[in-house]
Amino acid sequence: MAAELPTLAGPAMGTTYRVTLGAIPPNLSRGEVHREIEAVLARIDQAANTWRQDSDASRFNCAAAGEWVAVAGDLVAIVEIARGVHARSAGAFDITIAPLLRLPPGDSSEAARAAALARVGMQHIESRASPPALRKRIDGVEMDLGGIGPGYAVDQIGGRLVELGSTSHLVELGGEVRAWGTTPDGSWWRVR
Repeated sequence: MAAELPTLAGPAMGTTYRVTLGAIPPNLSRGEVHREIEAVLARIDQAANTWRQDSDASRFNCAAAGEWVAVAGDLVAIVEIARGVHARSAGAFDITIAPLLRLPPGDSSEAARAAALARVGMQHIESRASPPALRKRIDGVEMDLGGIGPGYAVDQIGGRLVELGSTSHLVELGGEVRAWGTTPDGSWWRVR
């Protein structure tokens, strides 16, 4: 049955997305729904894509310590969700890992590793909701949002579809998947 359902897909955030709907929401065309999904993706990409030099996340990564960087509310939300996961995982999940990821594999001295590790930790990022902004407490702190950005985007797409009137949809982005409701025949969504 899933193959017969309306499906919208395309490239996004350096990967691809696929949205399968139980039905097109009332009073909307397939194209309108697709444009709504694309708008959510564009908004989050502008906020959180660290591969884009003009994104809010990249501007934060390049900013000096102590400087409040105006960002989209989505980026503040992502940072706060990451802060919660960081706390619940006893620090195992940390979006500030970018300095360690930049070290050459197998070619880093103990001093280089220690210097990078000194710039890792959620305690180095401050956030405020209004107006939305981020500030780093020390120079060299950088975020890598690959472990949280796609999942956040999936949640935002699904939420927007609910606002548009959909009660049944499956959203996938870069391997992150979430389902709302059931298929039109009442069965659970199947992820393939």
